[in-house]
Amino acid sequence: MFKRVGTSLEKGERKENQDAILVRAYLAEESKQRDAEDALILGVLDGHGSSGRACANVTRDLFEKALLAKDNKIVASALKNLEESNPELRTSLEDLFEAIQKDIETYSEQKQDGVNARFSGTTVVLTIVTAKCIAVANVGDSDCVLGTRKDGKLEATLMNSRHQLHVEEEKLRVEQAGGRVEAQRTRDGAQMIGPLRVWLKEIQTPGLMVSRSIGDTVCHDIGVCSSPHIHCHRRTKDDLLVILGSDGLWEFVDYAEAVHFVDDFLDSGAAAHALAKMALSRQSVKTADNVSVIVLFLEDDQDRKNRLEADPEFEERRQRRLAQIVEFDDRIEQIRLGKADVVSGPQVPGKPLGGTSGSILYGEVNVVHGSIVASESAKPDDSPLPPTRSKLCTIS
Repeated sequence: MFKRVGTSLEKGERKENQDAILVRAYLAEESKQRDAEDALILGVLDGHGSSGRACANVTRDLFEKALLAKDNKIVASALKNLEESNPELRTSLEDLFEAIQKDIETYSEQKQDGVNARFSGTTVVLTIVTAKCIAVANVGDSDCVLGTRKDGKLEATLMNSRHQLHVEEEKLRVEQAGGRVEAQRTRDGAQMIGPLRVWLKEIQTPGLMVSRSIGDTVCHDIGVCSSPHIHCHRRTKDDLLVILGSDGLWEFVDYAEAVHFVDDFLDSGAAAHALAKMALSRQSVKTADNVSVIVLFLEDDQDRKNRLEADPEFEERRQRRLAQIVEFDDRIEQIRLGKADVVSGPQVPGKPLGGTSGSILYGEVNVVHGSIVASESAKPDDSPLPPTRSKLCTIS
């Protein structure tokens, strides 16, 4: 599987790239004589705040170290238990996210590796792929999407929850912990604009747009938490591909469009780069965001090649994709030079993503936990710190 993974990590027109990606092969001790991995560990992290880059990079490294440790039970559980409930896997993943949150807090307190997590943090979507199952755990709004063939058509399934304040359970948890949930006010205070955010009760800060994250210690005192949603999927022969992406991808490309676009490529690396370019070409200087993409083809290389080349329309689609890539490059250059008009993405930020535009363009988009668009805020790391740490986050 490792050879069928492609990645793209793009800064776009942002000043720095605060995204991070994780791609590692896992090989069990008893399997190290074989020339094949037992599992793939994939992850996309989207940092936010003035220390967002450090938070994302250090968090990625902590996950990698934990998941590849000899005493790691998480991947072993995914390999042994294919049931969707898999309580051992769920408990282990929940414990891992909690431990890494504590580690990031320690890094922040000791000012290690540039981490200051008071008003900075990161999203995480972690995906473990074995020959028979796919397990996804996430906090925040980076997504994992599965492309599956059904009745001869390609469907997109969101494999995680999106943790935003539109979700009543998430909003209620923050409010019960003493946080305030509302959109950003205009300067005169007369209007609310944009998506819902997390604020301190009496102070207009920090304005975080996700309800779960790693880091963000001030927001964790008022109801934001690091407890992941977890989804386990038993693989079938009709599962064709997996796409992981930061919100810099999914705010501009809907799930179904991404799955159909990627499926027209034979090379996963080319697919990942082209998909990232699609998202970048739909941004503007004002909407610029980092874009991270991981593409995994689940089929055997030859099976995939045979399937695509047997389709009489494949070559026409392939040529069309190549022409699109040229258009993407031209558009990206115009954005860089400040000559491009604003081009809308597939949805209005803050509204449900994937389902509406996906059903119009390509067919229904399946949603496992729900789908709400948001991004993150960047605030100074020297604002007032509330005195208590709340532990009101529930696991589902």
